[in-house]
Amino acid sequence: MVQIVATVVPVFLVIILGFLLYRFRFIDENVASALEHVCYYILFPALIVRTVAAADFSQISVLSLVLGFWLALLAAATLLLLLKPVITWALQLDDPGYTSLFQGAMRWHGFMALAMAIALYGADSVPIVAVALASLVPVLNLISVIVLLRWGKRPEAGPDSIGRQLIRNPFIISCAIGAALNITGIGMPEPAAASLKLLGDAALGVTLITTGAGLRPITSTSETGAIVLCAAYRLILMPAVFFLALTLAGVTGHVRTVAVLCGAVPTAASAYVLARKLGGNAPLMASMITAQTLLAAVTLPVVIYLLTLAE
Repeated sequence: MVQIVATVVPVFLVIILGFLLYRFRFIDENVASALEHVCYYILFPALIVRTVAAADFSQISVLSLVLGFWLALLAAATLLLLLKPVITWALQLDDPGYTSLFQGAMRWHGFMALAMAIALYGADSVPIVAVALASLVPVLNLISVIVLLRWGKRPEAGPDSIGRQLIRNPFIISCAIGAALNITGIGMPEPAAASLKLLGDAALGVTLITTGAGLRPITSTSETGAIVLCAAYRLILMPAVFFLALTLAGVTGHVRTVAVLCGAVPTAASAYVLARKLGGNAPLMASMITAQTLLAAVTLPVVIYLLTLAE
């Protein structure tokens, strides 16, 4: 457990550094946004392409992973939708508020999952997270958009716009390029591989700084119940659902540990953007992101420890 905590702590120290840099105006909103943009479109795609192109996928069952991820997603989303009347009544939550709770509970921070996986298991864990990104990101974005269009207010972006965003998602594109290079045997030419390594090595630190810079004070104190429920669903229930689904799909060992980690990290920071564009409760969404990021410093070591015991 001490070793796990020692591995997790540096990740959150860099996140705290990002928050302090923003808090004391060393970087402003524009700089933080630009860094996030570079991470999203250049640094992490470079890391994924290089690693997936050289990965040995014979060591993992891609079909079992995809099946496990989709089973977990189906079970968690169905439960949350069935409980909507109870949740909105018990928490006095309106429909836009529910859309933020849904996003906060279902979506996951791919950047943080990659950082944690690499810190724990090295570059060999990247293909596992890449499979999660390729199989979960499109489906989760589609479900989130449907929920927001159904219960959000005054959407500013239509389904066509979101569809184009999905097609141009850099994570999906980079997974596809890396997989194509791997499957065809073309591989990565050395000059290109060296360049991508330089970019990929910068991805983890920079993205954790932007995660910290994106944290905002929790202002939705009147909706504390929704924030707590969302955090419990995301950080406690979701890892359990992922573990059961992946086990049923035949995924075991350290592969399952890394895969479940994708279900244990906080919600995606991009959920705030989607909430704002499609009429969700954006301030509540921002509070949920902050609360989950802070609480994950406690829950992630416990989840990882339990997973390592089950390997």
